[in-house]
Amino acid sequence: MAFEGFLDDFKERWSEIPKWQKWIAYIVILIIILYVYKMNVIDPLNMKIEQLNRQISQKRVQVARLLAVEKRRNELKKEIVNLKSRIAALEAKLPTGREEVSGIIKSIAKNTGNTEIGLIRRGKEQSKEYYNQIDYTVVMKTRFPNFISWCKSLVKANRIMTFGDMSMVGLAPEKKKMTVEKIVNGKRQKKEKEYYSYKYTVQVNLNLNAYTLKR
Repeated sequence: MAFEGFLDDFKERWSEIPKWQKWIAYIVILIIILYVYKMNVIDPLNMKIEQLNRQISQKRVQVARLLAVEKRRNELKKEIVNLKSRIAALEAKLPTGREEVSGIIKSIAKNTGNTEIGLIRRGKEQSKEYYNQIDYTVVMKTRFPNFISWCKSLVKANRIMTFGDMSMVGLAPEKKKMTVEKIVNGKRQKKEKEYYSYKYTVQVNLNLNAYTLKR
């Protein structure tokens, strides 16, 4: 056979080669085998390992971000709960909007003194986004210092109200009569005397806006 002849010829030639050349040949063959093994086995494994390391790093970054988002979400939940509690506490302190406006106006006028409420007219209720608004027309007779005190007390009242249009008209003093008694020559005599009363000096025409929060 040709192949067997080739092997026999190769063996004869190989046996004639000096030993140091054979060792060089062994080393070259080993280097070639190691190189081929590295290129076909080790390098693909290293590339796969590097790829897996990159994926692991990316996953770690994603996990870290998710943990940060989760932590922030929990913080926001706590903040929302805290804000809701604070809002509820503040709303509890606010007027309910069910307080009687007419009663408040009259009560403040009575406490202020020298103030007479002539008219309280309730307007239509207007619905807004977060509240309802009711307009009131108020006409009163008073003195200017008393009116200032009335306004200050109204602002502090347990009802959300604001001032609208306002006008003032000066009032003339009221002419009155009084009976004066005198004793002349031992006799009691009565005499009528006229005088001017300055109980009210201004008439105030005022528009008030009362509000009711939508809860």
